[in-house]
Amino acid sequence: MATSPSSAETFETLIPARLDRLPWSRFHWLLVIGLGITWVLDGLEVTLMGAISAVLQRPDVLHFTGAQIGAISSSYLAEAVIGSLVFGHLTDRYGRRMFFFVSLAIYLIASASRRLPGICGALRCSDSSPEPVSAASTRPLIPPSMS
Repeated sequence: MATSPSSAETFETLIPARLDRLPWSRFHWLLVIGLGITWVLDGLEVTLMGAISAVLQRPDVLHFTGAQIGAISSSYLAEAVIGSLVFGHLTDRYGRRMFFFVSLAIYLIASASRRLPGICGALRCSDSSPEPVSAASTRPLIPPSMS
């Protein structure tokens, strides 16, 4: 027969107190440094998006609207949350080491693929001629006012 949640027993444990008495070790330093680096990189991505959003709205750059900038920022947040939920479940099920490298590979491939349109545009990948365009005729990725 099932018991109701109100009749559940309360268990007391000394595990938190035992964990507090453990000495600070090399593992703790690696954990704090690893998490710190991750938080810095994540914050850098968010800060860069916020810093360049006004420039991306200019007509001579990409001419995004405010709604498009908002959609890009929202999709970044949604992808982070969905990725955390999906990969969190998968790492619990199949192991953290493998999915750390899988998520790192996905991140690197996605980051590198963002550069492909610029590379293909400079090399005229869509044309039949294989000669690259001269550097003087290509529009810079960063406007002169930003450099």
